[in-house]
Amino acid sequence: MKLKTLLVMAVAAIGALALSVPAFAASSSNGGIPSIDSQLGQLKAAGKAAKSRANSSKSHTKRIDGDIKRLGENVNALRKGQDATNWNVSNLAAAAVSSLTQLQAGLVGLAASYMNFEYGVVQVRTPAGALAPASFLATPRIDPTVEQSTVTGQFAVAGAGNHTLSVAVRSANPTANDAKSKVYCRVTGSLANGGFITSKANAAFGGAPAYEVPRSALVPTSPAELAAFPLSMVSTDTQVDLTTAGNSTGALTAGGATAAGAGVLHVTLSCLSVPNS
Repeated sequence: MKLKTLLVMAVAAIGALALSVPAFAASSSNGGIPSIDSQLGQLKAAGKAAKSRANSSKSHTKRIDGDIKRLGENVNALRKGQDATNWNVSNLAAAAVSSLTQLQAGLVGLAASYMNFEYGVVQVRTPAGALAPASFLATPRIDPTVEQSTVTGQFAVAGAGNHTLSVAVRSANPTANDAKSKVYCRVTGSLANGGFITSKANAAFGGAPAYEVPRSALVPTSPAELAAFPLSMVSTDTQVDLTTAGNSTGALTAGGATAAGAGVLHVTLSCLSVPNS
């Protein structure tokens, strides 16, 4: 169609030139007809002009076609890019939501972990009934997901008579945790030169050698108790003496730990959290 149009334009230009020949001849200064060379020159010039216009038109048409093609390619690229961007944004949004959900779960778990944080403590009491300074142990965190939490230590003791072991459980939220579970502890003590005691079987705990220990606040509020914490038990602890009152077997008699010499007392405390039925 484009080639036909160009041919028509060229023919029209030549026709126009032919129609103008009589007028040209009439206007000749000598009144004669222009020479053949002159007419051929004009015809050649007209053909060249028509060809130039045709080439120019073809060049413009080709350029426009190229522009349209590039525009289409750009549109397709833009659409693909937009689709890819939307896909990436969608994936990123999903990933962000997933990460935030996991973060939320982690923070909730961390908060619950803190609120549930608790540990068992044991302290040696002298034959006179006083808490022996620095003769204090604390278990690792008592976690209901583990079998038990245990700590072992040894202390130098002196003097005749029975030593006892007081146990407490400190909890970040004793009231809430009491509603969730109970903590049972077992304690064992032995003197290097004699004397051995351990928690005996507890029928209330299915025959296991452990006894329930009520929870106390994790951190005392009294300035005097804060000054001693955590190197000794405090008055706000709910202390249970697991080496007397019928819940233990044996006695921590001084044995070789007499006034004339010192003995070594080995202490082991184990506690576990049991969910309420």
